[in-house]
Amino acid sequence: MGGTGVLSAASEYIGNNGAGTFTQTGGTNSVQQQLILGANWGSSGTYNLSGGSLSVLDDEIVGRYGSGTFSQSGGTNQSYTLYLGVYSGSSGNYSLSNGSHTLSYLYGGYSSGASGTYSLSDTGSLSASGETIGFSGTAIFNQSGGTNTVGALDLGTYAGGSGNYNLTGGSLQASSIYIGSAGNGAFTQSGGTNTAGFLGLGAVGGSGSYALS
Repeated sequence: MGGTGVLSAASEYIGNNGAGTFTQTGGTNSVQQQLILGANWGSSGTYNLSGGSLSVLDDEIVGRYGSGTFSQSGGTNQSYTLYLGVYSGSSGNYSLSNGSHTLSYLYGGYSSGASGTYSLSDTGSLSASGETIGFSGTAIFNQSGGTNTVGALDLGTYAGGSGNYNLTGGSLQASSIYIGSAGNGAFTQSGGTNTAGFLGLGAVGGSGSYALS
């Protein structure tokens, strides 16, 4: 999809029972409900966004039962919620190197046995009301550049959940950061800047660590 093309759909499944790829270099893609990459067991879905606009009114699911990969090197992506790895055995990966990504909530590793990774680099701009890395599963957030502006950042939310944030460059701005709420959380910073209004370690019986070097 490119140029000034316009696509409007109720839902979009990329990799429903097999392998699927959606490439967008321009135009406008409007989804009224859900965008799902890697919908079912054994499936894989890939979305490459380098220009244009993607708008999802409901959820973006990257790896529902299968595996999903979203690569954004330009353009704009706006949705209500992003899930990276929903059910056990699923995996979801999102990389943002340029352009803007705006959403209300991000969940990485939603269920036990699910895994998710978000990578932010170069000049990418991410903005969210809340980001949960390791909800009940396992998730990693790697930031080597760009800007991450978030209300509440939570690493390792529930028992069994494991979340890691690796900051090597760029800027993180958060109203609050909870590391190991009831699960396991770790924040490692070897570069970049981190500005937070509140920092909590092991908030609800979990295990949290912050390493600054």
